[in-house]
Amino acid sequence: MTNKTQRAAGTARTSRTAGTTRTANTTTAPNCLISRDLAAKLAMQADTEQGDAVREHYLAMERTARAYKTELGAYEDSMLEMDEALKVLCELAAMDDVKAGIIPKEAQAAAAEAQEEHIKALTGWIVTGKDANYLRENFGGGNGVRDALEGADFVRYQNCFNMIVCLLQAGVTNTEDLIGLAYPSWGHSVNITKYLDEV
Repeated sequence: MTNKTQRAAGTARTSRTAGTTRTANTTTAPNCLISRDLAAKLAMQADTEQGDAVREHYLAMERTARAYKTELGAYEDSMLEMDEALKVLCELAAMDDVKAGIIPKEAQAAAAEAQEEHIKALTGWIVTGKDANYLRENFGGGNGVRDALEGADFVRYQNCFNMIVCLLQAGVTNTEDLIGLAYPSWGHSVNITKYLDEV
């Protein structure tokens, strides 16, 4: 049977062009392309060794994504807990300053808030090497660095923040001491260049 006879009989031809499977039935549909999603779906439905491999690949990707989402959610929950712990520590410190006559009662809430912001800015400086003003200006919308960090970078920030809050709970309150203890582990551990390029 010649090519002309095959086409006349309506036989399907398959050819590969630039990595895309092209199937054409010359009597009913001219040059139909199969999308990657459809090809994956067909492969997963195929009862073949290759179909099993494709299925396993997508299932592994799904397991990885689910585990990553679960792990990141746990880190975010931990961050909220540490935020609350820091807030309480700062409120108690401001209350002690009022009792000691260092600040007036009216300044207690503002002093606690300022200390909380100082600790967050200190954490940002340790992990990125940039001060809070630089980070707010360059991350747009007045957001701090921790609002922009993703994945492993967020985890690094959070681990440094947790360490500093734990040090505060243990009675280490001097900024130089906090830097001296946290910097060796977390100093400049986040490269913010990729985030600045996205802004």
